[in-house]
Amino acid sequence: MSMGKGMTKQPSSIGLHDEYATAYDEQCREYNWRGPEVLFGLAWEYLTAGESLLDIGIGTGLSAEPFTKAGLKVTGLDGAAGMVKLCREKKIADELIQHDISVLPWPLPTDGFNHVLACGVLHFFSELEPLAAEVSRLVKPGGTFCFNFLPLNGSDQPFEAQRAPEGIDVYFHSPESIQAILEANKLITTKTVRFLMRGWGNGAEDMVVAAHVAQSIG
Repeated sequence: MSMGKGMTKQPSSIGLHDEYATAYDEQCREYNWRGPEVLFGLAWEYLTAGESLLDIGIGTGLSAEPFTKAGLKVTGLDGAAGMVKLCREKKIADELIQHDISVLPWPLPTDGFNHVLACGVLHFFSELEPLAAEVSRLVKPGGTFCFNFLPLNGSDQPFEAQRAPEGIDVYFHSPESIQAILEANKLITTKTVRFLMRGWGNGAEDMVVAAHVAQSIG
């Protein structure tokens, strides 16, 4: 699998998502995954029906669904064919593009969207600067970037990897590094909140997830 400049992502992640595409929605329920609802709630005051939203890593459409119901025109980008197929069957997005999101630039126009959404995606990437720069290119001035990530606390490193039960590494990022990357790309955080999801494996502790809304000043 080819990689975009500066983007590092494990080759197995797209294949993994293809393998469990049909079980993905049920797995999210088992993990008590509330990422879509939390991000939609944070973003609500910035949304107007008829505006455009790009969902990076749209998957089966869980993250985009509340935005679609609110009247936004959704474009979805995802590298997993199985996920894209299921999302298309749900008729959640106005446009779906199968594209490996680690390959930059994405095949989308500059200043093409009022909002960009990345729900349950950033933990698959170690270095986030290239992705943030691409988001900054795509979102209109005054628009928003809504995303969540796994926060790394008590470390002087920008990120650390942890092996998930599926056998791939996921990345925890320090809030300080996230803020620095956003600001370097003219994205200013306006809202943030943390919530819990069930940990990986039986008996595992709940995991903290950080959700942010950042506004473009570009």
